[in-house]
Parts: sequence; C-alpha cells; structure tokens
Amino acid sequence: MNIRPARAEDYTLIRALLVASELPVEDLSESAPIQFLIGEDSGARLMGCVGLEVHDRAGLLRSLAVQPSLRSQGVGAALVDAVQQSAATAGIERLWLLTTTATAFFLRSGYEVADRVAAPELIRLSLQFASICPASAICMTRTLQPLSR
Repeated sequence: MNIRPARAEDYTLIRALLVASELPVEDLSESAPIQFLIGEDSGARLMGCVGLEVHDRAGLLRSLAVQPSLRSQGVGAALVDAVQQSAATAGIERLWLLTTTATAFFLRSGYEVADRVAAPELIRLSLQFASICPASAICMTRTLQPLSR
C-alpha cells in the first residue's frame, strides 16, 4: 500500500468512502482545515483514508475509513501510524479523536479514553467536537513521541 497526502481530485472518493462508512462529511471541502492521507493499492485505487486537523500543538485525528472488503487487514493501522508520524513531524504533541464505533481499535493502537472536557480548547471548539459528533461519542487521546531531528 502506498500512503500519500490527498490531492484535490481525491476528495470525491474520500467523501464517498466516508459516507459509505457512515462517517460525517458535513464540514469536508477542499478548503477545510483537514489534511487527508490516503492509502492506495498498486492500481492507485483508494483503500482507505484518515484526516488530521492541526490545532496548535494538538491534533484531531478524524475520518479514518477503510474499504469494507479490506477491513481487518492492517490498512487502518497503517493509516493511523502514518498520520501519527505526520503529526509528530508537524510538532503535534498529542492527538485527540472522537469515535462511536472504533474504541477497541484505537485502544489497541495506544489511545486512551479521556474526558471530553480535558481536550484543549481549540480541539473542543472544532466542528467535529462542538457539533458534528454526538455527545455519546467516546473521546480518546494519545501522546506522540517527538521525532528526533
């Protein structure tokens, strides 16, 4: 699998995958503050995606989706590893996320359940936290290891 930053022409496919995965797309646009990574196979077909919003030294991991036929094959884990590396490179110290269905996956990926009010203010003010995800969503967080330069 090749993991790369999404380009403008990828957004239609990203949106379709998120809709098929029952993930929110209300705030997605090419001008949104979400940086997407996509995983593609050797035929350049979309295997999965993950988004990152940068809010100072904190990041919001969001919109992790994998094609249904490819789930439980390591695609999601590879995308999470890639977005964590990208975030650490950008100087992000901690990632936050909300999930209604993937708590066990993120626990296996080193995330911890956290109180939603413990998230930094900029994260709490993001559309994802403030209005898109339901109050019942589980808040999770993970400290990133700084990359040596």
